[in-house]
Amino acid sequence: MVLLGLSAGHTEAALAINSGSAIISYVVGVLLGAHIAGAAIPSDPVWPRQVTRALAAESVVLLIFLLVWEVTLGHRSPDAALGLLMIAAAALGIQSSAIQRFGVSGLSSTYLTGTLTTLIGAVAARSPRRTLLPSAQVLTALIAGAGVGALVVEHLPWFFSRSDDSSAHRGHRAVHKAARR
Repeated sequence: MVLLGLSAGHTEAALAINSGSAIISYVVGVLLGAHIAGAAIPSDPVWPRQVTRALAAESVVLLIFLLVWEVTLGHRSPDAALGLLMIAAAALGIQSSAIQRFGVSGLSSTYLTGTLTTLIGAVAARSPRRTLLPSAQVLTALIAGAGVGALVVEHLPWFFSRSDDSSAHRGHRAVHKAARR
């Protein structure tokens, strides 16, 4: 998600396509995993059978990843690399939603995508908008912050450079001036 924001700040279409495709694939994986694993219920055993089913689905997706990896080894095109990224992201989404079936607040097999998993799972469960809003706002702020940061670094490099009045800069100029003589 941060890379998507950075791609906007640096106006890099390829990065936007790659990161956007990964996010969309992850969301598809979360939806598939949520459909297979379902929601936690109080009568669940320690390891619900639906978690095993979802993780088996993830294994199938990872097997597809392995096959594509091996077939394209040595001559992988950018399209094949993007396909591999999307397959891996979908597998990660399935795993994340399967882990949520345990119903333990804060339990996640991923780090940065935990909020996205919670949001997409709540959307899939048709949760009320008021419960979706905080997660959506956090994700929006994350992407916007990365984009603004990239814009500042890209278009305001003077802001991060040393001042001409700094003693280190004056010393550096003096050395170069002396070397030219």
